[in-house]
Amino acid sequence: MPLGARAAIAGGAAAIAVVGGFAAGVPAAGAATPPLPVLLTANGNGSAAFNAHGVPVLDRGSTGTYAQLSVNLNALGEHLAPTAPPAFTTDNYAGGSPHWVIELANGRYLLGYPAQLSASANTSFTGSQWEPNGGTAYETYAKALADASDPLGNVSVTDAFIVEDTGQAASTVDTLATVQYAGASVGGGTVTLSPVAAQTVTAGSTPAALPLSASTTSSDNVLTFSAKGLPDGLTVNPATGVISGTVAKDARGGTAVVTVEDVYGDVDATAVAYTVKPVPVPVVTLSHGHVVPGTLQPTRAVVAWDATPTAPGGYRVVINGPYFNYRAAHVTGTAAYYWGLAAGHNYTVYITPLNAAGNPDGATGHVTFQTPR
Repeated sequence: MPLGARAAIAGGAAAIAVVGGFAAGVPAAGAATPPLPVLLTANGNGSAAFNAHGVPVLDRGSTGTYAQLSVNLNALGEHLAPTAPPAFTTDNYAGGSPHWVIELANGRYLLGYPAQLSASANTSFTGSQWEPNGGTAYETYAKALADASDPLGNVSVTDAFIVEDTGQAASTVDTLATVQYAGASVGGGTVTLSPVAAQTVTAGSTPAALPLSASTTSSDNVLTFSAKGLPDGLTVNPATGVISGTVAKDARGGTAVVTVEDVYGDVDATAVAYTVKPVPVPVVTLSHGHVVPGTLQPTRAVVAWDATPTAPGGYRVVINGPYFNYRAAHVTGTAAYYWGLAAGHNYTVYITPLNAAGNPDGATGHVTFQTPR
């Protein structure tokens, strides 16, 4: 019995996705009809998933397993039995068909079967293709609902789902279209991308990953992210919406546009302002180059300087004056020591920061002093 199949699912189902949406071809964002929130479940080697077009596909599996699409009644905000018959179409009738199960709060249920059952049945489920529990003949939805509840049909629904069960051939796969319940349909909805604050990054650096936050009311909640105008070196992961990478040294700032889209074509986008700071290079503070007080002697001097940040490769220090004439040395700290100077003469010390490869990388500072006689 179908309810037995339902019990098996409830005991061992693995949830795949909880989402909401519209039917393909039904107006998406801004439409009056709300999305239909659904839950896809399966057990054993059966499966239930959305295909690449956001259409539910149920696969019964090959070993007596089950697959189903359930209406999330709490998310829908609807618990009374709908006045119009729930509906769907399937592309696979020959191997047995999935069917509606509408469970009522009074303990009874309705079963609704697709079009192949009788000449009066049709894909909108308005014909004689519904069966109340205990019934012996197929009826219209209205008649079956009345037979399973009070005459006005004012009874709460505790569960509503489309299920593939043991009445179908093993390995049956059904693609469900136009799934409708209580005026809502499976398909596209509204995609929302949260605003992103302005970003400041540094050329040549790897900034912290920037996650984008997005949501959707669509039946298939898979979202794809894209971006245009990001600083060179940064990209967005299309599946996770995380912007990451290493900013190119020649990257420029500007306004990037990030976009998120669902499989139904519903889109939202937002602009992100990027400021790119130049590659930081060690710069000697020219005004701070000086002779260390108390060190200046006729033949000896100590020259110190400040550098922000510290040069990774140290400093190339050149002294120009009597007996030296642009003699160069490599210094790893921020001070240079000299002996053998000529008394009473001028000397100029040039200080150049070096990168890790030992090449000049930054402004050259200098200091001039005169040794005492």
